[in-house]
Amino acid sequence: MPLARLSNGNTEPKNKRAKTETKPKQVTTATKTTRGRKQQAQQPEPDQHNQSTSSTENDDSLAMQEPIPTPTTKSSLSNSTDSISTKATEATTDADKSKKGDEAKGNDTINQTANSTANMTVNMTANVTNFTNYDDTMMTDVTNHSEATNDAQPVIITSKVRTKPGFCLAVGENLSNQLGLTLDVSDRKKPQLIKELPENIIDIAAGGMHSAVLTEDGIVYTFGCNDEFALGREDDGDIDKVDLPEKVVQISAGDSHTAALTETGAVYAWGTFRDGSGVLGLEQKKIAKTPMKFNLKEKIVKISSGADHLVFLTSTGDVYTAGNSEHGQLGRVSKYNSCRGGRRGCDMILVPGPVRIAKKKELHGLRKIEDIWTTAYCTFLKVRDSDSIIAFGLNNCFQLGAEDMENRYQPCVISSLKFEGKLVGVIGGMHHTLFLDSNGSVYSLGSHRYGTLGLGKIDADVSKPTKIPTLNDIVRIAANTNASYAVDKSGKTYSWGSNYSKQLGQDTEEDYYVPTLVQSRHLDKRDVFTVSIGGQHSLIIVSDEKDDISDIE
Repeated sequence: MPLARLSNGNTEPKNKRAKTETKPKQVTTATKTTRGRKQQAQQPEPDQHNQSTSSTENDDSLAMQEPIPTPTTKSSLSNSTDSISTKATEATTDADKSKKGDEAKGNDTINQTANSTANMTVNMTANVTNFTNYDDTMMTDVTNHSEATNDAQPVIITSKVRTKPGFCLAVGENLSNQLGLTLDVSDRKKPQLIKELPENIIDIAAGGMHSAVLTEDGIVYTFGCNDEFALGREDDGDIDKVDLPEKVVQISAGDSHTAALTETGAVYAWGTFRDGSGVLGLEQKKIAKTPMKFNLKEKIVKISSGADHLVFLTSTGDVYTAGNSEHGQLGRVSKYNSCRGGRRGCDMILVPGPVRIAKKKELHGLRKIEDIWTTAYCTFLKVRDSDSIIAFGLNNCFQLGAEDMENRYQPCVISSLKFEGKLVGVIGGMHHTLFLDSNGSVYSLGSHRYGTLGLGKIDADVSKPTKIPTLNDIVRIAANTNASYAVDKSGKTYSWGSNYSKQLGQDTEEDYYVPTLVQSRHLDKRDVFTVSIGGQHSLIIVSDEKDDISDIE
C-alpha cells in the first residue's frame, strides 16, 4: 500500500501491518527513491524463456549478460515494514530526491502506471512507405517551431475522440498541485471541479505526479510536478498551456513524461523516461524541458504510455516503441541488452524502433496491428483481422496472462487472453491488468492484493482473465498502481483497489475489494465520460448536464 504521510515527515504503512501474503518466488533488488515516491522493487529470478522470435538484438544476448537494475517510479508501492525502513534510510541519502521524500508513497511493487488509459478502435490506412532502420527516427527540439509538421501534409487520425467535451474533475493527493487546485489544497477525497480549465476537455492523462488535459480545439494544458519537466515548460506546477505548433488529437502520460499526437500524425514528447538507475532522458540521455518531435517517417494514429515507455501505432499497422526496456516492455530488446541497451547504448532504446512480429502459426500469416495498449510495464497489441493478442513485458504476477510468471522480452501470442466479445480496451497497474470487451464486460488478472482485481477478498493471484461479475455495460476502464475505475453507459463510475491516496473517490482510505459506486455532489449531477489514474490522483471528464454517453462508443 502507499505510505501514510505523517506530520513529522516519517512514513508508516497504513492498515497493512496485519496482512500476510504468499508471493511469487522473486529476487528482491535494491531500493530506489523517486521524486516523492518510495518503493521496494522485485524481480523474478532469471528465466530461460525462449526468446526465439525475430529481433535485431538477440545476437548479443550471450555476450552481454548484464544484471537488470531496480526500476524506479513515483507510484511504486511496498508491503514490508523492513523494506519501508530501508527505503526511508535511502531516501535521506538521495539529496536530489529528498525534497519530496518525506511525502513519499509506495508499497511492494516494481513499477508505476500511468497512464495510460486507452480505449480507441483504430481503422488503418495503407499508403505509407515502411521503414525498418533505427536511423529513420530522431527527435527535434520544437521550441522555435522548427520542423513543425510531417511535411505539412494533414492526415486523418483514425483513432476516434474518446469523449464528448466536458469538465475535468480531480481527486486524490495534491502534493505537487497535480489536482490543479493550487497548493493550498493538500488532497481531496471526493472529485472536485478544476475551475481554471476550459469546459471543453476531450482527453486526460494522469502521470506519476503531474496531469495533462486536451481541449476540443487541440490545446494541451499541464500542471503538477515539474522537477523533470513533465509539464513541457520551465516554470512552476500551475495550470498552463504547452507550447505546441500543431493541433493535438490525443495525449498520454507516464511517470515523468508526457506525449502528444497531432492531427498530422506527428508525435511530440517532453520530460524523461526513467529506469532503475535513474533518468534515461528522451534523446541521448537528455531531459526534454520543452516539447520535442519524433521525426518518424510514417504517420502515427495512436500513442500509449506506460510508466516509462511509449508505444506508437502507424497508419500501416506497424508498431514502434521507445523508453525503458528493463522488463521487456519494448518488445524488441533482448533480456541481456535490456539495461540501457547494453553495449549498444541508450540510443538503441530511446530512438523509436520497430517491433518485429515473427511468423507464428497462431497468426496465420497476419502481422499487422489494429490497436495498442500499455500498462505500467507491459504492452499489448491486437492483431488486425484476428482475435489474437500479442503481449510483452513484466509478468511476475501474471500481468501478461502467461502462466509461467516469466517476463517476455519479445512479442508473444498469449493464448489465455480470450473474451466473450471483441477486445476493445486494456489498462493496468503495476501488478494487475484489466480488459474490456465489446459486450461491456470487464476481466481482471494479476495480483490479488488490495482488491485490485475487483473479485472480492481472494487469497491467490489470478493467471487468466476472470470476469468481474458486478460490472455490466461498461464503456471505459482505467487503472494504475493498485487502483481501478470503470464507467458504464449510464454515466456512473465505479472504483476499487487501494484508496490510501484517496484517488478512488470513496469515503474511507481502506481497500475496496469490489467495484463500488463513486458518489459526490459533482458526480451526482453529471455523467462520467472517462477516467485517468495517476500515481496518487485521478482525473475525470464529466458532462455539464446529464447525458447518455452510450452514443459516443
